[in-house]
Amino acid sequence: MDQAAIQSYNGQFTKYEGTAKGSQVRSLIQEAVASNSMESNVDAGRQVIVNVNDVQVVDGGTTQNVNANVHNTTNYNIECTFEGGLVTVINVTNQ
Repeated sequence: MDQAAIQSYNGQFTKYEGTAKGSQVRSLIQEAVASNSMESNVDAGRQVIVNVNDVQVVDGGTTQNVNANVHNTTNYNIECTFEGGLVTVINVTNQ
C-alpha cells in the first residue's frame, strides 16, 4: 500500500479516536465491519478487531455483544493500535 492508501485506510478509524458517545461507537463498529468485509481487505489480510471494555465486538465481518456493551448515552474513550502502519485493533473503554 502506498502512503495515501494507508492514510485513507487508517482515516476511516482514526477519525473516531478520543472521546465519543455510544452512537459514534456504533458507527465505528459499522465502519469496521464494512472494511473487514471488503474483498480487497480480506484478500490482503487487513482486518480490524474492535474491543469494548475488553469484550471483542467485531471479528472479521461479524459483530457480537454490541447491544449489551455499547450504550448510546455513555461516553467512551477510543484508541487505535497500529501494526505495520495500519490500524489493527481498536479499544473502546468507558470514560
